[in-house]
Amino acid sequence: MRAAWLFFFLLLTPLSAQQYDLVIRNGRVMDPESGLDAVRQLGISGGKIEAVSAKPLEGRAAIDAAVEAMLATGEPPAILSIHSFTPSWRDVARPWKIGVLWDADPRLPQPLMRALAREEDLGEEEIGDNEPYDGALAGDTINAVATARGLSNALIEVRQDLIGDRESAESWADRLARIVAPLIQPPEARAPQDWGSRAGGGRKA
Repeated sequence: MRAAWLFFFLLLTPLSAQQYDLVIRNGRVMDPESGLDAVRQLGISGGKIEAVSAKPLEGRAAIDAAVEAMLATGEPPAILSIHSFTPSWRDVARPWKIGVLWDADPRLPQPLMRALAREEDLGEEEIGDNEPYDGALAGDTINAVATARGLSNALIEVRQDLIGDRESAESWADRLARIVAPLIQPPEARAPQDWGSRAGGGRKA
């Protein structure tokens, strides 16, 4: 079974990468003022160049293209977006180690939370159901890329002190890969379905 449709990570922990409307990859950038003449990645939002980087950038248009390519194979992906959150907010400690954010489609979030609760070091009270944020957000990547296509999805938030170094981050990435793989293996778990959206809208025809 191909991993291509088993996992489609939009963002890779621990960094919450800036998402641009469009990313132009490996373009030649010439700036007479700075003397720059090199291959760079351009991040564009709102019709303006927001970033010029030697490192890879994440863009919604690039993600859209990858999703459409997967759909064209007849093996729709499940969309899993990974972010991190601070251990406290306004001097109030956050009790969750991990949060699962979701909108209206329960196919991935609910079994994912049950599977996380079976981990020895995770109590149910340490797993946030739409905590520390609500997963129904109009216009965000999950909404625009997954919900609009009826794709199974979840947004995961991992507490930052648990992924503060490379080894810890990779350990969490391996754990999530192990947990999620069997949840999205059945074709029916990934088949496009319109569950609507609490943020308004749903699958586009």
